Amino acid sequence: MALLSQVILKDVIANIPAAGVAGRLFFATDTNVAMRDNGSSWDVVTPAPLINVMSAEGDLIVGGAAGALTRLPAGTSGQVLTSGGAGAEPSWQAGAGGMANPMTAEGDIIIGGASGAPARLPAGSAGQVLTSAGPGAEPTWQAASGGGDSSSVPSGLVLLEQHTASGGTELDFTTALSSDYDDYLIEIVDLQVGTNGTCPILQFSTTEGTSWDTSSLYSWRQTNTDLQSGSSGTNNQSGVDGLVIFGGSDRSGLAAAAAHPMRASIRLTNPLSATANKSIRMEGIACYQNGDPYGFQAWGLYSNNAGVNAFRICVESGTLASGTVRVYGLSNTATTGSGSSGGSITEAITNVALTSSAPGNFTVAHGMSSAPRAVTIQMTAMGQIVFQTPMFDATNLYLTASDTGVTATAACFA
Repeated sequence: MALLSQVILKDVIANIPAAGVAGRLFFATDTNVAMRDNGSSWDVVTPAPLINVMSAEGDLIVGGAAGALTRLPAGTSGQVLTSGGAGAEPSWQAGAGGMANPMTAEGDIIIGGASGAPARLPAGSAGQVLTSAGPGAEPTWQAASGGGDSSSVPSGLVLLEQHTASGGTELDFTTALSSDYDDYLIEIVDLQVGTNGTCPILQFSTTEGTSWDTSSLYSWRQTNTDLQSGSSGTNNQSGVDGLVIFGGSDRSGLAAAAAHPMRASIRLTNPLSATANKSIRMEGIACYQNGDPYGFQAWGLYSNNAGVNAFRICVESGTLASGTVRVYGLSNTATTGSGSSGGSITEAITNVALTSSAPGNFTVAHGMSSAPRAVTIQMTAMGQIVFQTPMFDATNLYLTASDTGVTATAACFA
């Protein structure tokens, strides 16, 4: 008769005897597995129970060598569990780098800044719309360029491209001029030169800016009024390499003083025409190199009937130190309206008649529901009417006249 100790055996798994006695039981004390001898091999009767190998909060159980239960200690804050591939235990690793959130306030949005880096665009004012500034420039919040009911889409001013001076010699506009528009407003905001006496010049391209026409096809004439003394004068050039925005016939130019930047508006019409020469109108306020502030009007002619599809503002010497130039377009596309003709072209422009009662400053209400986005002045009599600073607000236009009875029309763009 077999003893119980011969029928039921227990030891570590490494000491299990060879099978051959059918019916024997073996209990492995190190793995808690019970096995039965079938006469030729050992069969597992009860699998090993799951043994808790964890010892601290945050631990995980992973498969170690041969699948043995193994403790993986908690990683550090922010680490992620990362596979080591087949035959290797997983581990805690630093997570892949993500985008840092640049937003700091409700209403902010994330835009692509320099080289595509995430940048914060603060919330705009109520009613403003996000407006593209073209390739290479960040979008901005701008006043909506129209209104009306859903049956009409007004085609007022649309910001097409803008660039800011920061010490270079030119600002190139290569995307704004297109067949979508035939009337453009170029706004120069606080442009300052780096060298006293430098003259800002406008030049055109028919090759989308791959080359610039510096031949003698440009002619210009300018009238100006000293805003302090009231004296007036004219400057002009013919057959030269560019249109002087403000300066003398000898190409003398602006004062390099932070307190006296140039503010001007330029009107360019139908530059893509393949049959007509190109004409422009310019007006604004600038400080001459001797420190005297002037109001000016100028007219320019580019004697080339090829289509112009780019322009630049540059200097012959020195730099453009600071300031911004924006290009707006007036859409030439007809839109569905409520008139008897079934269609209209809506240009959100209010024309205001101007007449000076005396030399010097005067104010005229523009009659719009809010401040215009831009205003240009077209003289209708001899003399000068130019803007003060500020030029306008939500109610009025602020102007300066060279004499009594000077007349003009102000085109106010909504």
